[in-house]
Amino acid sequence: MKKILLAGMMALGVATSAQISYNYGWEPTGLGSWTISGSGLFDRSTTTPCAGSGSIRANNYYASTSYLTSPALLGTNGGDLSVSFSYKVTKYSDNSTGATLADVGAIRVQYATSASGPWITTYTIQGSGTHTVSASCAAKSINISGLPTSGNVYVRFAVTAGSSADNYVYFDDISVTQATLATFEASKTKNNTKVYPNPFTDTIAISNGADVKSILVADVSGRIVKTVNEIGTAVHLEDLKSGIYFMTLMMKDGSKQTIKMVKK
Repeated sequence: MKKILLAGMMALGVATSAQISYNYGWEPTGLGSWTISGSGLFDRSTTTPCAGSGSIRANNYYASTSYLTSPALLGTNGGDLSVSFSYKVTKYSDNSTGATLADVGAIRVQYATSASGPWITTYTIQGSGTHTVSASCAAKSINISGLPTSGNVYVRFAVTAGSSADNYVYFDDISVTQATLATFEASKTKNNTKVYPNPFTDTIAISNGADVKSILVADVSGRIVKTVNEIGTAVHLEDLKSGIYFMTLMMKDGSKQTIKMVKK
């Protein structure tokens, strides 16, 4: 029997800080607080599940996209997030046969700090390098870094079928765990360095700029669009287009801080 565990806030004495720890496997009926949207909605199925008595499954077809979003994962501590899951993609007409690579399309693993996004893609299953055609479930495990040091995190699976596909897409045994930070590591992340103004036009200023080693700027898809290695009284970002960005401050003490910024 697969276990269901949600322990969002953990206080393990002086050695650790709060962290995310979540597991779910769709053994009970229903969605288990996951939300669904898009075309070809997900639902619990007892037909050829990955493990136990049930998996969650969607009929995904003709270039449409189905979304499966986790409940709020409580208590991020800023440490790297490990996301593991089982999945498979089969033909709708015969779920004992794996869908072709072209029909599989793309499966994107995304995260956000709000249920409404913006969503950052951290891993994509697409093509022979990341997917093997099979009617059996495969296990995947990925790491997500650059998370905020407090608040909640959401994980989402965005599944887009091939243009002529008619598939069943299964997910099961989802585990989301965050590295435990020792007390001194947790305290380092609480540097509360400020970046302003926000929104900004062409330049930003950083309080405690002498403590910042470098800045990584990512767009909403998670792609790094700019790296700043020389931190002065002003950081010039004229080359960025208007939009939403996530700036990760890499601190000289080894900690990091991610800030959502808007360029006018």
